[in-house]
Amino acid sequence: MAAAAEPATAGSHQFGSISLGQRGGLSQGQMKISPTGISWKKAGGGKNVDIKKQDISSMNWMRVPRGCQLGVHVKDGVTFNFIGFRDKDFEPLQDFCKQQYSCIIKEMSLSTSGRNWGGVAINGKSLVFMVDGKVAFEVPLPDVAQAQQVKDDVILELHQDDDAITEKEDGLVELAFHVPPGHPDWLPTNTEEPSSKALLDALLQHTDVNGAT
Repeated sequence: MAAAAEPATAGSHQFGSISLGQRGGLSQGQMKISPTGISWKKAGGGKNVDIKKQDISSMNWMRVPRGCQLGVHVKDGVTFNFIGFRDKDFEPLQDFCKQQYSCIIKEMSLSTSGRNWGGVAINGKSLVFMVDGKVAFEVPLPDVAQAQQVKDDVILELHQDDDAITEKEDGLVELAFHVPPGHPDWLPTNTEEPSSKALLDALLQHTDVNGAT
């Protein structure tokens, strides 16, 4: 269910029941978008997120199964996805962010085809899986706990967040990408290596793990 906006203080927007997409699932909290930046506080205490307006590089808006999602990309490459907005929240947030952050929120479409083949792109510190030019899903690469290449596959295991797990949300634990040999987007520097090795090397640049082959 999408969250209703709460009464705003002067020059700010506040929202209750906004979920933060993070390791192991979603955690619910309250969000405030003010002239100085964006803050999110987990319900019941715990993890907080504070983003200064000068650190915001871009923002996007997407309709997802739980309402609408506001993606905030910061200059160090990290992406924060906040979920639970309503369609009618878009226009006032767009006007506010244009005025206060000099940032236009880009509207994007979520792929709902159900297909499991498409393209992989690295956007900052996030892996984005695209199908027919639309985002199917996005994975923050700092959340990768283990990465390995097995023949033409790249397998990722993800950290689990205890706070999200206790909220009984379904969470992503592992995923694998099949990279066909000679894939034009992932050509290895060593022609004797498979394209999957090129993808693994690119992913490892944004994680804290050592890859296995």
